[in-house]
Amino acid sequence: MCISLCPQRSVEDSVMQHLQDKYADQLARLAKGEDSMYEELYGYAAPKSIYPAVPNYPEANSREIIQSLNQQFAVLQTEIRQQHKLPLIRSYLKLYTTISAAKLAAFAENTPEPDLRAHLMCLKHKTIGLLKTGNTASGSPLAGQVVSSSNVDFFVEKGVVHIADTRVAPTFVHYFTKHIEKLEAQCADLSSRAA
Repeated sequence: MCISLCPQRSVEDSVMQHLQDKYADQLARLAKGEDSMYEELYGYAAPKSIYPAVPNYPEANSREIIQSLNQQFAVLQTEIRQQHKLPLIRSYLKLYTTISAAKLAAFAENTPEPDLRAHLMCLKHKTIGLLKTGNTASGSPLAGQVVSSSNVDFFVEKGVVHIADTRVAPTFVHYFTKHIEKLEAQCADLSSRAA
């Protein structure tokens, strides 16, 4: 769910490969923005109750727990609805180096231009974070460098969206490590069959 709501370039290749191998249909449904898939995953993985104070467990009934869970999911669903056009906008931003806001708005299901600007600000806001540098024990909790976790970086100037090239040079360490592990597993399997 996190990867579909906020795709990042920092997800390790082996983790992404494992997710795509094991949960391909769920990832596809999340990419389409199916509310039922978000509800299913949330119902499975969410804490069943979060109370502002220590609850009285012997007297807690299932209705209160379900009501609490539904209230928490309603907040998540509002967030998902606010972000439902971000993957589409991100995909168009990957195709261009510069694009007018009007043209991007037309591509994004004829979104009005002020709404597109709001979506662009939301995309920018959701993909930046604070990177701690140096000794994190000392200094201010807000000390660090603001960096983007997105694979698309952009800025808007005079009605034109300028997209920066943020492609990271591929590293082959993970590729070779993964294949070496597969080879070692096959060799171990063959030697166990021979014995």
